[in-house]
Amino acid sequence: PFGLAGLKQSMTWVDPVVGARITWDFRNRWGVVVDGDVGGFGVASDLTWRVRATVGYRFSKLFTLHAGWILIDTDYTDGVGPSRFVWDVLQSGPVLAASFSF
Repeated sequence: PFGLAGLKQSMTWVDPVVGARITWDFRNRWGVVVDGDVGGFGVASDLTWRVRATVGYRFSKLFTLHAGWILIDTDYTDGVGPSRFVWDVLQSGPVLAASFSF
């Protein structure tokens, strides 16, 4: 539509990333997990980061269900002129996960 048919761009890049995770377990089977990472440092993207916070309920020693929120941001630019590629995006939304521990 609008004269943009066939317009495609794709890009692949690799960034160094460091992260951390904090877990709080409560006696009544509930727990909170906050984790995140940061990277890029100008190697490929200028900056990339992710933060996730979840609340979990442990149904058994093996199975936990988590629900929470995640934010992911990436700032990447490559090229000049018509071949310039820009990916400067903040994504945010709910997350639902199940974990199996053994």
